[in-house]
Amino acid sequence: MSSRRPSLRPSKLWPRTGVLLTLLALALALRLVAAIAMPLFSQEAYYWMYAQHLDWGYFDHPPMVAWVIWLGTALFGDTEWGVRSANLAAMLSASVVLFLFARQWFSKRAALVSALSLQVLPIYFLTGLVTTMDGALLLSWAACLAAFSVAVRTGRAWAWVVAGISMGAAMLSKYTGVFLGVGGLLAVAWHPAWRAQFRRPWPYVAAAIAVACFAPVVVWNAQHDWASFRFQAAGRFVEPVRWWRSMAVFPLVWLAVLTPVPLLAGVAVWWRSLRRLARARPALVLATSFSLPLFLVFLANAPRQQVHINWLLPAFPSLLPAAANHVIAEWRGWRSVTGRIELPPPLSVTAAGCLLACIVVAVPLAFGWARFGGVRGLNDWRALAQRVDDAVGTLRSETGREPLVIGFGHYKMASLIAFYRAPLAPPARASSTTTSGWILDDIGLSFPYWTTRERWLGTDCVLVSESPIDPASAAWFDRVEVLPSPVLANGSHSGLAICRGLRAKPGPPQIVNRTAAHAASSHEASRPE
Repeated sequence: MSSRRPSLRPSKLWPRTGVLLTLLALALALRLVAAIAMPLFSQEAYYWMYAQHLDWGYFDHPPMVAWVIWLGTALFGDTEWGVRSANLAAMLSASVVLFLFARQWFSKRAALVSALSLQVLPIYFLTGLVTTMDGALLLSWAACLAAFSVAVRTGRAWAWVVAGISMGAAMLSKYTGVFLGVGGLLAVAWHPAWRAQFRRPWPYVAAAIAVACFAPVVVWNAQHDWASFRFQAAGRFVEPVRWWRSMAVFPLVWLAVLTPVPLLAGVAVWWRSLRRLARARPALVLATSFSLPLFLVFLANAPRQQVHINWLLPAFPSLLPAAANHVIAEWRGWRSVTGRIELPPPLSVTAAGCLLACIVVAVPLAFGWARFGGVRGLNDWRALAQRVDDAVGTLRSETGREPLVIGFGHYKMASLIAFYRAPLAPPARASSTTTSGWILDDIGLSFPYWTTRERWLGTDCVLVSESPIDPASAAWFDRVEVLPSPVLANGSHSGLAICRGLRAKPGPPQIVNRTAAHAASSHEASRPE
């Protein structure tokens, strides 16, 4: 027996396949329940606002997440499940497509492990639950990997076309999709047998298709002073250098994405491919070309900008099959106590631990405990939305005009109130009559692109805040009537006010505090019979 091989003596300590499948089924079922029952996070509500203002670009992201949410809500309505359904389907599809990619280069067992990793590793598990642009990005990324593999192995024209469409879809999902082009160029240049592709027209056709898919985003940016490009590019490198952040935080983020066993196996794959630079196996060339460049860019950026954990997600789909194959090869010959070939202990223990972590996270989300337990961003916003809608009804009855709802802050409160008022606010669309604190000279991200201050000058407004009303905001109105403070489900106090006459610039404020009885009587008196 080779000294590299571990002992083949079976142990009852390792989770069996049946145990892992049971945990996987439970985790996925809980994720489904949570997707239906859990209140929206503020980012999800903000991207829902994207879907209410469909466009080719937005201040902070490309448009794919808006299209994903639009599809889900078109099928299931403006509900939590409507917002999350298409994203969940995208993540499940990404596992299928990643299996097709991995199977071209590795064994069926390694391909299955890598595909299931997108459902088992906790951060990828949560990506399938909370709708952001990452679900569509990962599906497009996996599709590009699978098509690119067929293209370089067979030279088929259709594979290059699919790779180009997939890369375009990835860039429409998130700007980091451009690293698919970087990875493809590096892989073809690296592996000698693939360099002949440079003399064929189809790689250039694929690149042209990707550029054509992304061109509307460029046009949108050109029409809006390159706002999104400047926000995502130049804005990332303006902070002062903090080397301690790179040395301490970044490795922890990397560890949180992959967990220890895939992390160590992935590093081993990189080391093997770079150590045998001119003789690296094609599979390792692909794994490294489509993962290492993006990783190195974020590593270089880490001293200047905190690297968010989800930024690294697309760096590793190409690496996961090679990492799984590496662990299986190192434990080749492992057999379970039943005599069947099963997952080697490092992978089975990792899978069991990750699934248990996913279940622990999903249970409070699925059964509503998290909104009362102080989980950041979760709350029961329906009651507050109803209070806001009551105030809107009061102003509508008094003035005969639709008031503007202002959610104080960058985007959170405005997006959440608009979403939860959507079924309550006929005849006006809540998404069209709600904006954020930018209109009071705060930062508003995409909100300033969806309305203008001039449109609402002189209009009565309803101001809502996650905390008591800031007196400074009253300077933007002729008169502010502060209503009794609504209490959220987690016990915190929000702020609510009726504001008369939006001004073009701040002036001396006039603030009136209503008692609960006065507010109730005023509302009843103004309600139409």
